[in-house]
Amino acid sequence: MEKPANMFAGWPDAGTEGPSFFWQGNDTLKVPRSMHQLTRQSVVKNLLAAGAQESGFAFVQGGVSTCRHDSDHEDVFRQESSFHYLFGVAEPDCFGGLVLGTGESVLFVPKLPE
Repeated sequence: MEKPANMFAGWPDAGTEGPSFFWQGNDTLKVPRSMHQLTRQSVVKNLLAAGAQESGFAFVQGGVSTCRHDSDHEDVFRQESSFHYLFGVAEPDCFGGLVLGTGESVLFVPKLPE
C-alpha cells in the first residue's frame, strides 16, 4: 500500500476528514496526533514539578538538515527523536516551544521553498 496523495510529511492534508494522525504509509503504524499532545503535557507537568516557573518557556530544537562536505548533496534527513515525539514533525530545521504556565505549544517552521 502506498502513501495516499492527501498526506504530507506524515500528516493528513488540512482538508482531509477523519481522525488526525501521523503516518509514514505502507505497513507503518498510524500514530494519533493526540499522543504528541499528551507527551507535551507530561513534559510541562514534569518541568513544573522539578521547580520550573510557570512564567517559563521551554525552547526545543529539532533536527538540522546538512549538506555533505559543503556540496549540493543533502544527507538523508531523520528528525531528532525527542522532537518528533513531542511535536510529530518530520521536516528539518524546526523549533518548538512549550508555554509552561498554560501548556500551550508553538511550532516554528522555516520558510520552505515553494
